[in-house]
Amino acid sequence: YLGIFLQGSKIGYTVSSSADTEFEGKSAKRTDGATIIDAGLLGAAMKTTIKSTTWQGADGKPVRMEFSVESAGRVQKMDATFHADKIELEIDNNGAKTSKTIDLPKDAPVVDDAVGALLSETVSPGTARYYYVLDPMTAGLVKNEVRKGGRAKIDVKGTMTDVDVIEVSEPRATMKVYLSAKGDLLKVDGPMGMEMRPISEAEALAEAGVDAPRPDLAEVNAI
Repeated sequence: YLGIFLQGSKIGYTVSSSADTEFEGKSAKRTDGATIIDAGLLGAAMKTTIKSTTWQGADGKPVRMEFSVESAGRVQKMDATFHADKIELEIDNNGAKTSKTIDLPKDAPVVDDAVGALLSETVSPGTARYYYVLDPMTAGLVKNEVRKGGRAKIDVKGTMTDVDVIEVSEPRATMKVYLSAKGDLLKVDGPMGMEMRPISEAEALAEAGVDAPRPDLAEVNAI
């Protein structure tokens, strides 16, 4: 579990788990994830829930992805099937069903997790790799640049800690991922001033009190 914080207040969490399984009779890895954000927007409550399931083949490439995005009473579901040269999408946007085909890009692979893809390689500090990630909000591919930075010191729960830095850039946002020497995730500095850090399941699922501050995303990002 990773808590999602804005201006010091928890506005949600993300959780994921992976297990070995089979997909269409072949060995595969299944990863289930969920992200819940409960914040404010223009003075009103805004809750968004994103759920995903990914099956990866023995070569680490995705073979199937399923997404569900729920916000403001609307639900969009997307089912993606990967082939040798294309991705076939089935989209259900609050009952309106459409199909879409995306050609697999030739300049970089499509992955489930861009940071995990970089960490699976042996690269030296300063090296960048490029990956595409399937975005359930737009039903399209987003190109990510993932760069391995050097060592740095950051504040982790009041203690200055040596970390390895991973920088992720894509057209809409950038973030920095901080890892311990063992490769454990310590903190993520995300877009719009958001911060993510490991928390317990109980902390993640705990409801905010009635009087707890609810940061407003529009006000936080106003210019």
